[in-house]
Amino acid sequence: MQHYVNADGGFGKALEPNIRLSASSVIATTVALQYLARSDAPGSSNLVKNAMQYLADQYDNKARAWPVVPANVNDAAHAPWWEPKDISDCLLNPRTEILGYLYRWPGFFSDEIRDLITNEVFDQIKTTHEIEMHELLTVDRLLNSPGLPTERYSDTAPYFYDLATKAIATETKA
Repeated sequence: MQHYVNADGGFGKALEPNIRLSASSVIATTVALQYLARSDAPGSSNLVKNAMQYLADQYDNKARAWPVVPANVNDAAHAPWWEPKDISDCLLNPRTEILGYLYRWPGFFSDEIRDLITNEVFDQIKTTHEIEMHELLTVDRLLNSPGLPTERYSDTAPYFYDLATKAIATETKA
């Protein structure tokens, strides 16, 4: 992971293979955190601490969200879906996944910010009728985050199941 980290604590250098940008991005940093979570990296790990600080630096307090990619994403080759977006288009991905990291590794954001985001994200999940695959994965990562209150999981799991059932294509054999 050390190869992909930048001086600002975020991750880049094509860790997210559809963004060839050397500079850090929120989406590449969430990919790094996925690997760190799978390896049970503790919150005291410098990679985790620096990544979480990078996310804190990128956080838009007014929108209570993170930009997926930086404005300079066009400086490098990238898939067409990684164009800069209005932050209001980033309310499920990556915000939902990042919320899971706020529970997995507490203490990097205030409880007040975490609770505000929690209420908004869970309300959004419950009122969403369709979801695309990447957003579905972020909800799955959130619901499987250590530290997530059990009642949040219990209240939301049926909505997640419904969204997943609608989003996953099935094929029946004749």
